[in-house]
Amino acid sequence: MSPFLSIITPFYNSEKTLNEAVTSILEQNFDKKLYEIILVNDNSKDKSVNIGKNLSSKNRNIFLINNKKNRGVSFSRNTAIKKAKGKYIIFLDSDDTLKANALKGIYKKIKNNNIDLLYSNKDLKKNEIIDNEKALKVISDLKDFRTYCWSFIIKRSVLVKYSINFDNIRIFEDQNFVTKIIFISKKLVFTKKCYHKHNESFNSLSKKTNYLAAYSCLRVIYNFIKQYEKERVTINQKRFVDNRIEFMYKNFKIYLLTLNQNQIKKISFKIKKTFFNLKNIKFKKLHLLFSRKINLEINQYIINKKNNLKKQILLPKHKKDLSIKNFIFCCGNYGRFLSRFFIDEKISLDGFIDNNQNLWNKRYFNLRIYSPNILSKELIKNSRLFIGHHDPKIISIILRQLNKLNVVKKNIKKINFII
Repeated sequence: MSPFLSIITPFYNSEKTLNEAVTSILEQNFDKKLYEIILVNDNSKDKSVNIGKNLSSKNRNIFLINNKKNRGVSFSRNTAIKKAKGKYIIFLDSDDTLKANALKGIYKKIKNNNIDLLYSNKDLKKNEIIDNEKALKVISDLKDFRTYCWSFIIKRSVLVKYSINFDNIRIFEDQNFVTKIIFISKKLVFTKKCYHKHNESFNSLSKKTNYLAAYSCLRVIYNFIKQYEKERVTINQKRFVDNRIEFMYKNFKIYLLTLNQNQIKKISFKIKKTFFNLKNIKFKKLHLLFSRKINLEINQYIINKKNNLKKQILLPKHKKDLSIKNFIFCCGNYGRFLSRFFIDEKISLDGFIDNNQNLWNKRYFNLRIYSPNILSKELIKNSRLFIGHHDPKIISIILRQLNKLNVVKKNIKKINFII
């Protein structure tokens, strides 16, 4: 009997999290005959290889695939999809876990409705069964829609029928894939119930702040634009794709701010090469991608953003007062851009502070990432804290947190990031 669910988990150097991820599946109150787990070892160099072998040898419903070389998460997921036998496919990253009774809840939702796609998001206004046009309207009205593939459970026959795979992109590989499965699915279940717990690991964070992240943004944008050329899109589909392009372009501009001069030259060349054949298509909002003097435009853009920071950070004062320690609260995209600015301007920076405990004691730019609890220590009570976030809601939460830790208000600096 074929399983009802195929759970796909690629892993690379995940010795600290892989066992917990798989255990969260095996401990489900759900018949093991109804699901299979496909682990894809992406040529790991740590003990996760042995963990994968051990799990597959002890469980008949766990299958291990070994990539001969490191191919990335897209290749690994595509390989697993080809091997899958389940009627529906679930994606679970090696550092994430399923919540208790998740599989039972998923099975009930799918079995009773015979759907093409299930989407879970706690921010949805209601649970409903809808077609893809209505689905696109609902998604477009969400304030913070993210195309994480693990939020979607897809009928395998849909992927096979329409030859849908993950594009060969190392980062943001979900963007085009999720767009395709939403567009092609006819019957969808939207549920506020969340079955999955996501954990932001240091490895996933660090790979997103470099040249590869910026280039991946370009690849995703290019694929979306090509979709305009090949397919007739409805008004709702066009609105959805426009929002995705805008989201990726904003990310691209943030990543630009973390690049060094050699990387800027390299990305400028890639832009010219990638978007040359699209020069007749007008996307006014993407001016950096269609500029004739791309290298000059990017450098000017970075200079403007750094000048904006200089005005806010009071550069001369910070250079002179070396006795005061400087910390950036939040190690996300904006915090990392801020750290690049400090380093380039030779301003002393003593580390990051972040609420994500998976990042504590790790290093970025050779700067340690601390727990907020360090703020209670006398040694850094009078340190300056620069909030490296752009979302007003998150900033408000951080300010309340700092107030509880008795951090002096005059030592807290909110940064107005204009991207």
